[in-house]
Amino acid sequence: MKKFILNLIIFIFITNCGYSPLYSVKNRNINFKIGKINITGDRDLNQNIVDQLKNVKSKNKNNNIIYNLTIDTGTEIIVTSKDSKGNPKTYKMISTINLATIKDGKKYDIVLESVENYNDISSKFELENFEKNLKRNSASKIIQEIILYLITL
Repeated sequence: MKKFILNLIIFIFITNCGYSPLYSVKNRNINFKIGKINITGDRDLNQNIVDQLKNVKSKNKNNNIIYNLTIDTGTEIIVTSKDSKGNPKTYKMISTINLATIKDGKKYDIVLESVENYNDISSKFELENFEKNLKRNSASKIIQEIILYLITL
């Protein structure tokens, strides 16, 4: 009984401590809206990016800044090492995003990149699922960088 009460008290203190990541999108004062998104390239990466960018909205209803984005994505998987039989042992996934936007008649371009290293998995089905999860994680990281970039424009 004492352990239960102690665990309950610790749980209450931990969940109510007010921790939030320093560079979290929720902590930022977003002062823009995202209008049209023209996106080309890797289909899986594109879907993850569009899904996450749809959630980015200004809380200010009178905001006049609207960014139309042109995004070109690409993913490259490189074998970084092989075993003695010549089979792939480790991989490197490089996700690259070229972002173009226009503000006040000026065109702004930026290239963002995410690099993930991982080991081979014997099951090709599991390897494909793992690579899809890596793409989803890479998209999340890059979305945060895009939002921080648009805030500073």
